[in-house]
Amino acid sequence: MQIREVGEDYEETVGKIHRFRKEIDGKMPGDPVRAAKVIADIEAGCITITQMTVSNIKVK
Repeated sequence: MQIREVGEDYEETVGKIHRFRKEIDGKMPGDPVRAAKVIADIEAGCITITQMTVSNIKVK
């Protein structure tokens, strides 16, 4: 992830967000391989979404 340096005027706002992003990068919960498969299966029409949560996706 690329995060650009911010000027002193923005350190308290944008800088704070940048530090948070750096801290959590690569540590987010979830399964990116499963997510990619679900996205590909939706696009291919192999999955019907019954509700808008991943845990409720039903595979045909």
